[in-house]
Amino acid sequence: MQMGKRFMSDSADKLTTIFDRAFKKQQKAYHIREKVGELITQGSDESWIPVILGFLARIDEGYTEPRTSLIRALTSIDGQAAHDALWGYVASLHESSPDVLEGWDVFSPISWAIGSKGIGLENAKRLAGYAKTYTVAETLLNMRLRLYFDIRPFRFYFPVIRENVLELARGGIAELREFEWKPERPGAEDGLEQWQERENAEMDLCDSLLLLGLSDADDDEVSDLLDECAQIKGGYVSEGVVRAALCSGRALDAEYLENALNDQRQRWRLVETALELGREHEIPAHYLTQEQQAISHIASWCAHGMEYGYIFDKIEVVDTRMVRVVREQTGEAVSAPQGEPVFARAYLFRYFYPDWVEYHRKNHPEAPESSLGWKAGITGPFPEDQSELSMLPGPLNLTFGYTEPFELMSIEEHYRSFHLEPLD
Repeated sequence: MQMGKRFMSDSADKLTTIFDRAFKKQQKAYHIREKVGELITQGSDESWIPVILGFLARIDEGYTEPRTSLIRALTSIDGQAAHDALWGYVASLHESSPDVLEGWDVFSPISWAIGSKGIGLENAKRLAGYAKTYTVAETLLNMRLRLYFDIRPFRFYFPVIRENVLELARGGIAELREFEWKPERPGAEDGLEQWQERENAEMDLCDSLLLLGLSDADDDEVSDLLDECAQIKGGYVSEGVVRAALCSGRALDAEYLENALNDQRQRWRLVETALELGREHEIPAHYLTQEQQAISHIASWCAHGMEYGYIFDKIEVVDTRMVRVVREQTGEAVSAPQGEPVFARAYLFRYFYPDWVEYHRKNHPEAPESSLGWKAGITGPFPEDQSELSMLPGPLNLTFGYTEPFELMSIEEHYRSFHLEPLD
């Protein structure tokens, strides 16, 4: 028993140290979140409660960065005392600063706790009562539910936000109808800016459709809206329709599912969703390979607005092997949380963008003519066993690409340029 008490005391001391340092150095939220997350994995307990409430009381308009991590730490604690402390803090915010309660840094960690810990509809309604129900729907949209494959823990919210979500989805449909249909990638006849506006509208509708995946399968109004969206062209729209159907238990049209899976940008998310929900038997077998998942990950990366903005014309898997992940500056092996070096399977690609041919010709005259427009990309970390389809869990992501012609480096040089040491 003495050891248990000592652990609790040490744990609360460590939490105090993290937030003391955060306030003194005015640290950013992501830095605090990482440290608190590590401590939560070691186990939280009721000795944290007075520490958390003390630091929450110190937050003011001048420095709010620690708030999300403080609330996350509070929601990680089991028991009635932590539950009462959380809702006491929420009630005090409602009384003194209702606008703060509706903000991302407060609403997001509390709403996630309600869903993931199964606290239930009563508390979902309670929180929605403190905030506007439209804010609930908007906040869940901002959480980018497409990053969560099994969204069923959020089903507690749907009766509260149903009408708002239907309104958001109908608004998204109306917005998309103002655009002409776009091809998979922009061409000379359609400017990249207008093309990406349509792309963003598709992603917004996709998020709304995912919220409809929180509904019951026998909700006819939702089913009719999903059927209406199934008539709209667009990869992200079809992603929203398919994942909403998967999450809500609705039947899927085999031809529509096949067409959605043909879009390389979204395929890995559809497969991951089906795997988590136990519906992978509905996915055609030729898509259920690690290589296909790897191709989809690099396609999704390339299509992101912060990268190339659209997908390549062609892609080839050049190599796959086990690698050791090394630090960029020192070359030392990156360690997993348990202290072992990170070993993982990586996939090396070359992919072709025709509008990069002239750029390569001008800036890399040493490159062979046949290599122009072909760039290098990599993705991982995957398990060594290629029957495992999902990336290894954790913050490490090896997915990245370069703009230089692929043929300017050997395969081994490519791996090392991505800070990976090939093991075979």
